[in-house]
Amino acid sequence: MTDEYRYDDPALARAAEMFKKTFGELYGGYLCRQLHEGPVGINRFVMCEIGPLVWMRDMLPIKTRMFVAIATLTALNREDVKYFMRGAFCHGATREEIEEVLIVAGQEAGYPAAITAARRLDDAEREHKAFMAEYGPKAETQP
Repeated sequence: MTDEYRYDDPALARAAEMFKKTFGELYGGYLCRQLHEGPVGINRFVMCEIGPLVWMRDMLPIKTRMFVAIATLTALNREDVKYFMRGAFCHGATREEIEEVLIVAGQEAGYPAAITAARRLDDAEREHKAFMAEYGPKAETQP
């Protein structure tokens, strides 16, 4: 999968770099379409101005940042948690690690929110596997 967009604008280039660092080269490149499609104005503002200020920092490992985002979005009962679950998978997180984050979030924010997030984890895992099957590196021994 290739990123079909150009990033001559430095702010867009920085946002694209942030997506790829945060969500991995493949999935991040795919998410870069948000800089060009849909509600472009608000997406560009968030992705070009605010996102890099948070996600390009080096104080915490990116996988830890993903876990923080997952816990926060679980507590807020937000559908967006799936993006960060998929991002965590792209950075080597296991389902078991994400479930552990949900257990802690459930303790502190309530288990109904954690159970909803667990269902979203099922969706995120399924979507991630389908995406990687379509766009990820192909095994050399595939028939």
